Amino acid sequence: MGSSYGDTISHISVQGSITSSADDTGGLIGVSSADSSSLGTNVSNSSFNGTVSGDDDYTGGLAGYGSQLNIKNSYANSTVSGTYYTGGLLGNESGSSGTAIQNSYAAGQVTGCSYAGGLVGRDSTTAITNSFSASKVSETSGCGSPSLGGLVGRDTSSSGLWSNNFFDKGLSTQSNCVNTSDSSNTCTPEDSDGHSASYFYNQNNAPLNSWDFTNTWQAQASGYPLLIAEAVTTGSTSTGSGSAATSAHTGKTTNSVVGHPSANGSSPIDLDLFDNYKNGQGQQFAVALNQVFNFSINVNGTTEQHVLTVADINTNGPSGPQVTFTLHSTPQTFSVGQGQTVKRQIDPDNKAAGSIGITVNSITASQVALSRLAYR
Repeated sequence: MGSSYGDTISHISVQGSITSSADDTGGLIGVSSADSSSLGTNVSNSSFNGTVSGDDDYTGGLAGYGSQLNIKNSYANSTVSGTYYTGGLLGNESGSSGTAIQNSYAAGQVTGCSYAGGLVGRDSTTAITNSFSASKVSETSGCGSPSLGGLVGRDTSSSGLWSNNFFDKGLSTQSNCVNTSDSSNTCTPEDSDGHSASYFYNQNNAPLNSWDFTNTWQAQASGYPLLIAEAVTTGSTSTGSGSAATSAHTGKTTNSVVGHPSANGSSPIDLDLFDNYKNGQGQQFAVALNQVFNFSINVNGTTEQHVLTVADINTNGPSGPQVTFTLHSTPQTFSVGQGQTVKRQIDPDNKAAGSIGITVNSITASQVALSRLAYR
């Protein structure tokens, strides 16, 4: 959406490319502020995957400009480029207190002329907690004196508003969490004081030991934490000359994919159904009972819609723990045991539709860890 004033935006996932020749460009929101009743915009369990390009000020992977904007349990996996105030998640926050970023992250690449940060371009009053950036941050060629930071480009907020955040120092190519000349806040950099990348894979290490790995985050054996899969809605994007323009499809769904490749490939293609930031194919991710995956494939020029549902989780199956999936479009039901991989024809009557492959790593009473959900 181009602008948001006091809205609640939840369970929205957008993929695509956004370009703009004006201010306020974001993957999900161009500009956000309070409404006439002084109620701010709340964004939760939402994401953007793609490219955001703004030719003017305030460009961000999720939102371009935010005042009294609250972002929670959300992420942007994107390539973001702008002029002034460019961030992997939020371009610029300014104007009043009440803005917050909690349990969120940005990954990809951020390029700006000045005030560019892996998570936020410029911050005035934002409370940032339990969040991180895995973004490369660089200056647009020939811009002069940039203000770049691994997490935030420039911060003028009060001391103590940030807590338990980190950034990938090696990937960002930035030495500091934020431009140090005017900031009273800080975060933990990777590659500092022995903190290698693997340090942040362990949820027992600070600052991760203050994060919620039961309800919000999931630790990875060989990667940064991922947000636990929650209900999202797939969106599509359009390109406009003003603020970022998006349109979203409604309906409760989870980890959706739109416009998947046709089924003529010989090797598995990982469906990008979850937070595989940095294109982390094969990374383990969590699903829960009744979780729904919507995906579409192109078969001989015809787009087919399919729905996969986690129908049952059984820790005491006949042959050990197993999870049951239902493919509604056929329909067909099948089970996958712990430590097993099952390949299932998507549509038995149409072999060209290909098959879906699922690898289950572990099963608990409330959660299933998958390492692969592939389409062949």
